[in-house]
Amino acid sequence: SPNYPDNYPQNIDCVWVVTVPNGEAVQLDFEGDFFIEPSSRYADCLYDYLELRDGATSDATLIARLCGQERPSTHKSTGTTMYLRFRTDNSFAHKGFKVKYSIATCGGRYFGQSGVLHSPGFPDANYPDNSECEWYLQGPTGHYLTISFTSFHLQDSEDCTSDYCCLLPLDSDSLDVGCGRTVRPHGSFMNQGGSLSTVFTSWHYTSQCGGDLNAASGTISSPNYPNLYPHYRFCTWRITVPVGRRVTLTIIDLRLEQHVGCNLDSVCNFDSVTIMNGASTSSPVLGRYCGTNSPGTVHSGSNKLLVVFISDHSVVKGGFYATWSTDSTGEFLFWSLKCRTSLSLSLFIYIYIYIYL
Repeated sequence: SPNYPDNYPQNIDCVWVVTVPNGEAVQLDFEGDFFIEPSSRYADCLYDYLELRDGATSDATLIARLCGQERPSTHKSTGTTMYLRFRTDNSFAHKGFKVKYSIATCGGRYFGQSGVLHSPGFPDANYPDNSECEWYLQGPTGHYLTISFTSFHLQDSEDCTSDYCCLLPLDSDSLDVGCGRTVRPHGSFMNQGGSLSTVFTSWHYTSQCGGDLNAASGTISSPNYPNLYPHYRFCTWRITVPVGRRVTLTIIDLRLEQHVGCNLDSVCNFDSVTIMNGASTSSPVLGRYCGTNSPGTVHSGSNKLLVVFISDHSVVKGGFYATWSTDSTGEFLFWSLKCRTSLSLSLFIYIYIYIYL
């Protein structure tokens, strides 16, 4: 930004277009201090901001709109160009940003009838930590696109929350995710539409989002919140409180991609937050939410609750912010009353009031 690392001027509008050779992709890595006038928690960088777009023009697909003091993660284009726009208003000014651009180490957009993809370093070396690669594959119109894995060995983790590779047909809502030595549902994939997105991600020990949470209370939020969350995120938070207690989760802010039919009975095929009554993705679903219609407070039926956040390749928004706490559950009371029929009605009323009030 102008004057970096000193404060940037007011009322400026700067545009950069970064272009790399055909078949490659642009990678942005932020360095040093990052400080652009922040908006409130529930706003999407309304004042000063740095905008990144996946193309060469101002109407290209939005990658991210950045502000605040948290240095952003690495961003990549899907094609050969990336559009950057830095705008400031007439109020506060701060240090701004410094960003290094380069050819992406992996990923890119490929056209043609055949080709070969591999993770960084394959086959001579292990892939590095914190790798994130996205390949967009486009075959001839009217043809099927088939991808087959001849070698597959990633870090294994429950629900593939650490290292993973996923496949997303661009004309479909299905998503196949694989980790360890297993590709689900099988090793070869065919897509009738002729276009496919492949994402390879590796994290160092833990994912950039999600985790196992064992405290009595806390907060969770989507990556980069309150700024725009990234594409292709699969985050799981497993919340566990002491036995005999239940989890109370309150979604305070919800700003996800809006689409029709986002509820318990109709699966969210785009960006969504799903709350499950247990510790695994096979647990019963308590609710699935997108858009801006927050459910408010959700209670688990036991001492475990799973929250899953998924984003796809298209629209990005401000994400979500939630808090959790613990309170008593009355499940054990009904078990006791069933087995100990000698309990009097007055004792039942006393216990009921003690637990629930």
